[in-house]
Amino acid sequence: LNPLGPPAGLNQVVLEAMSLICHYPDRLSYEFREALAAKLGVPASCVLPGNGSTALIRMMARALDLTNIVIFAPAFGEMARSMAVAGRHFHYLPTSEADGFAPTQHLLDKLWDLEPSAVILGNPTTPAGTLVEPQVLEKLAQQCEQRRVWLVVDEAFIDFAGDQERAWAPRAIAEHKRLVVLRSLTKFYCIAGLRLGYALAHADTLAAFAPLGQPWSVNTLAQAAGVFCLAQEDYAAKTRQAVERWRQEQVQMLGEMGLAPLPSAVNY
Repeated sequence: LNPLGPPAGLNQVVLEAMSLICHYPDRLSYEFREALAAKLGVPASCVLPGNGSTALIRMMARALDLTNIVIFAPAFGEMARSMAVAGRHFHYLPTSEADGFAPTQHLLDKLWDLEPSAVILGNPTTPAGTLVEPQVLEKLAQQCEQRRVWLVVDEAFIDFAGDQERAWAPRAIAEHKRLVVLRSLTKFYCIAGLRLGYALAHADTLAAFAPLGQPWSVNTLAQAAGVFCLAQEDYAAKTRQAVERWRQEQVQMLGEMGLAPLPSAVNY
């Protein structure tokens, strides 16, 4: 989670939202959804809030007709658990330490021999924190679209990365209807106890997703917190500056111990 802790003022926002807990939450998370869409520069119909990205992974496993899933490994363990719970068949395609555990063009050539119905990967990678090269992501999205294969990209930690890396997904979903990107607010804003994430995809894709989600999945306090957090531009800038500085210090100290840390772009 963000080492700075939650944004200043969040406690007051949550306390004020307590006056609304006698009512059911907004089923559509309208205010939060609109704020998120405005921040990302996408239509609100391309954003689906959820009770953390993990809940959206579970929904995705049920929503998509996935018969032969390839997961680039290492990967967040909930991906495999969700597929298993939904009765989906999956297997791993290992990445290389030499490549920072990120998929490369060479690995993509191997991928299609496995004839997947869906491909799942993390960006940044888990547990290395390295980024998938933009040209590899774009090539993979194009190939998945051409082959009618779903592409699911776990970007739960992408907010710690740079502007260019964060900008890829909002642009890409407009072009690739089979691309689903999962993101989280709980890590960057240090609100894991509130559970808040979202799926980013083409509006047609999310229209098929939404009915399979749990009603009122995002509680009133989380919705209020999300709207507040998205407006904290100074906090976001300070976070990225601090994480970069501390990461460089850790890399130096680990190097002095004789270790060779991978080139992470995030907070781990």
